[in-house]
Amino acid sequence: MPDTWEYPWYAAWDLAFHCLSLVMVDPEFAKGQLLLLTRERYMHPNGQLPAYEWAFGDVNPPVHAWATWRVYKIDKKK
Repeated sequence: MPDTWEYPWYAAWDLAFHCLSLVMVDPEFAKGQLLLLTRERYMHPNGQLPAYEWAFGDVNPPVHAWATWRVYKIDKKK
């Protein structure tokens, strides 16, 4: 957990991993969070997602597609 003066901040990479846990509690919410981040409002036309709200030029590793695939597989199995 970051210091209280730094939190909360926009960290799309972390949210992708959090959704893997959220799917066990609320699958629709986890799916909605992943859909939200991949909407045109947040995603660059070339597919990049900004890493942080203070550095939109920094990009995240490509974990969102993997997290989305895992969330849907976990929900299907559940």
